Amino acid sequence: MEILKQPQYQPVAVEKQVAIVYAATKGFIDPVAIEDVHRYEEDLYRFLEGRFPTVLTGIAEKKILDDELKASLEKALSEFGQQFGASRAAGAAA
Repeated sequence: MEILKQPQYQPVAVEKQVAIVYAATKGFIDPVAIEDVHRYEEDLYRFLEGRFPTVLTGIAEKKILDDELKASLEKALSEFGQQFGASRAAGAAA
């Protein structure tokens, strides 16, 4: 439910909503604590915009998750999950 919350007057672009809902339904968010979901979501959007912009533009343009987009999104989510988990572990160690 946390991923569905949006700040008032700050709607999230549909392609970003697709990415976060996909991440949630495919288990990529499962290891993330509830209190960290909002940070995960914000960091994921920045990560996708910076490292995998074609995923977001592909979703926006095609309006469908074809096999190619799914593969790219899953690769991005896997990489981000490793990065997010590492940054969380580093923060806990500090």
